[in-house]
This record gives sequence, structure tokens and C-alpha cells, in this order.
Amino acid sequence: MLTNAGAAERSVVVKVLLFGLNGQVGSACAEVLSSQASEGLSLIALDRREADFSNPQSVYDAVVESAPDVVVNAVAYTCLLYTSDAADE
Repeated sequence: MLTNAGAAERSVVVKVLLFGLNGQVGSACAEVLSSQASEGLSLIALDRREADFSNPQSVYDAVVESAPDVVVNAVAYTCLLYTSDAADE
């Protein structure tokens, strides 16, 4: 989990929950969003171990526990062999 505690110093804080921290898009989003702490943004970034999209309850629990203002879903399924087979069906 990645957080940026500096956002708590501002009076207005937007809490962002980011799923997919370890992926290409998720890590790029986390880098940009975590740099915005001084702008009133609080980031909670989770990887698959902390919120597994194959287990909807874990995703629900993460949302309820963090109570975000914004949710960013950067989760991706990248098994190319399966995705190309699935496209043929």
C-alpha cells in the first residue's frame, strides 16, 4: 500500500483510492497522484494482495475501509494467450 500523509496538512482533502498499484498504468498513476499531496490529495494505492478483483468481497472491503472520494481502477488482465483465445469465441 502506498499513501501520502502530507495531504492531511490541508483543510480540503480529496481521498483517492487507486486499484492496480503494481501494474504499468497503476504505478504511473500512483507516481503522479502521490506528487499531488501538497495540492490536497490523499492517495491510497492498493495492489492485488490488498484488493483482489477475483474476490469481490476484498474490493468491497477496501472501498468501505478507505471511504474514498474518488476510485481509480487501473487493474488489468494481461494473459495474452487467454485474451487472444477469448476473442475467437
